[in-house]
Amino acid sequence: MVKRGSAIYDMKCSACHKLTAQRVVGPGFAGVTSRRQPEWIMNMVTNTDAMLEKDPAAQALLEECLTRMPNQNVKETEARDILEFFYSNDKAK
Repeated sequence: MVKRGSAIYDMKCSACHKLTAQRVVGPGFAGVTSRRQPEWIMNMVTNTDAMLEKDPAAQALLEECLTRMPNQNVKETEARDILEFFYSNDKAK
C-alpha cells in the first residue's frame, strides 16, 4: 500500500505538496497524520469539492493557500494507499 501510495503521490500530488512542512501551492504533508483524522484525509483526497464547500478545516486551508485543490479523481482504494504512505512518511521523520 505504501509503495502504491508513493506512486500516486508522485503522479497526482507532488507538484503542489511536499512531504516536508514546506508549503508550495498547498500545505506540506509532514505530520498530517497527527493533525487530521484518517477519515478526513481520505475525504479530502476523494471528495475535494464537497470538503471545500462544507468542512471548516478544508475551508481554512483554502483561505491560507488561496488556491483550490483540484479534484484528482482519486478512488477510495487509492486514497487508502495515499493514507498509508502518509503514515510511513510521518513515521520516518
